[in-house]
Amino acid sequence: MILINLNYKSDTTDSMLFDQISLNYPDSLVMSTKNGNLKFKRGLTGVVYNFIELLKLNHKKIYVTSTPFENIFLVFLITFFKRKVKVYFHVHDMYPDFFRFTKGYKIYYNILKPIGNFIYRNAHIITISEKIKDYICLNYKPKYPIQVIENFSDIDVKLNLENNYERYLLYVGNVGFAHDMSYLDELIEKTEFKIKFKLSGVPKYHKRKNPNLEMIYANQFVEVIEKRLSLIDLSNLIDNSFATLIFLGDNYDKVLFPCKIYSSLSRCIPLVFVGNKDNYVCNWIINNNFGIHFSEIDDLEKNRKSILKSIMNYNSTKKNNVPIL
Repeated sequence: MILINLNYKSDTTDSMLFDQISLNYPDSLVMSTKNGNLKFKRGLTGVVYNFIELLKLNHKKIYVTSTPFENIFLVFLITFFKRKVKVYFHVHDMYPDFFRFTKGYKIYYNILKPIGNFIYRNAHIITISEKIKDYICLNYKPKYPIQVIENFSDIDVKLNLENNYERYLLYVGNVGFAHDMSYLDELIEKTEFKIKFKLSGVPKYHKRKNPNLEMIYANQFVEVIEKRLSLIDLSNLIDNSFATLIFLGDNYDKVLFPCKIYSSLSRCIPLVFVGNKDNYVCNWIINNNFGIHFSEIDDLEKNRKSILKSIMNYNSTKKNNVPIL
């Protein structure tokens, strides 16, 4: 088997889950940008390179994660030209359907839809949520049963129910089209906590108008941390936060599930959903008692201990929660 992942053995949720999968399948080859047996290359030319490298190998199973975006082309090539190979496509961010809900980008969805049709009907799909599974079943009629595997990173954490955290809410990640910041002012009005943003991907988003990024920079009540942090510094920043902020715009819950949710759960950090209360991700957080909608932020400190206990219970049941390949 060949396992394909962008960043093998790095501090990301996808990579941590991928580590567990590679442990469960120790004879597999790993294609990654680093720390793998095979070199993974980015971009469209990288897709061609990666496909040619795969053609040289005679493996009956290939597992591919949906990050980066170009992997939809790689999955298409493998599935189309290597019909006898079982391709497992782990859908975290769903393309091209992401563009279907992105203003000004629907043309990309229309152009790439035939590729999506072929992939989601013919590959063995693994999804991160029931909502994405339902969307695929409704829109693509897949040939094979879909596995729903909640991404989980098996980190050894020590739970401390005392107030040893610092008083700030943290957002770590990029601020692309899916991360609706229109509720940011309302969030600030409702909380006395500091709000910190550790942004990634900022240079590429500076190249075009980005209302989400502009909303952050325009607000004097938030702290933006743009400097490059070591993994240790970043981990300390995350571990000391009171809660993790989850931003997600309407309709995007059909095609993605924020990975920072699982990295926060693995570290026993509560979640604060900022967005429409009817969002599937928001309901998933609240129904599992992993956090609150930001409109109830006053209840977060009062209910922190019960939330942490719910997270710990979840952690104990989700260890080694990996796909069956």
